[in-house]
Order: sequence, then C-alpha cells, then structure tokens
Amino acid sequence: MTGQPAIGLVVNPVAGLGGAAGLKGSDGAAAQRAALARGAVPRAAERAAR
Repeated sequence: MTGQPAIGLVVNPVAGLGGAAGLKGSDGAAAQRAALARGAVPRAAERAAR
C-alpha cells in the first residue's frame, strides 16, 4: 500500500426510518414498509454526507 490510507464509511440506508414514522424502530422489512407507508423518508445517506 502506498500513499494515504483509505477510510471508508458504511451507512445503513434505513437508519432512523422507524423513529421518524413514530415506530419503535425499523428492524425488519415489515417495519420498514410501515414506516414508508406513514410517510417516512430515508435520510441516512444525506445526513452522513454532512
């Protein structure tokens, strides 16, 4: 390896989705669908970019 070391960032695209929809989390596909049906918008990638 030469030069500067690389640093990576892994972002969970549905992080915080359940809380935004008034749910107690977003673990599992059913909870994610429910959050999206309630109008939640995934914003994890946008927040990570800041």
